Amino acid sequence: MERVNSGQFRQLLELKKKHKITFQKECEIHSEKILACLHNLKNHPKNVTEIQNILQSADIIIGAAKFLENKKLEKQAKLIVSYFLGTDDIRKKINEFNHFLYYFENLKKLDF
Repeated sequence: MERVNSGQFRQLLELKKKHKITFQKECEIHSEKILACLHNLKNHPKNVTEIQNILQSADIIIGAAKFLENKKLEKQAKLIVSYFLGTDDIRKKINEFNHFLYYFENLKKLDF
């Protein structure tokens, strides 16, 4: 295994910091998208496109949250996938819907 000098180590730390910022932004963007889709579903509970958008954003958040080691966000994103996968009408899962609506409405930037 090759040794890393102090200059290389600083570069690696800086790269990790840049990646962290990128993944935090990614989580923020997709969390906002999920929230917007959830609000749209309140008025149109059978909108399959919105459900698909939620699932796609949740999948992206899962990967980013793993990199960020944010277990809470990763867990919520996985729950979204498990609850809404195969759902064509959110009224069938209204308790879960309300949980996620509350979670993403109260998600703060610091949670990323």
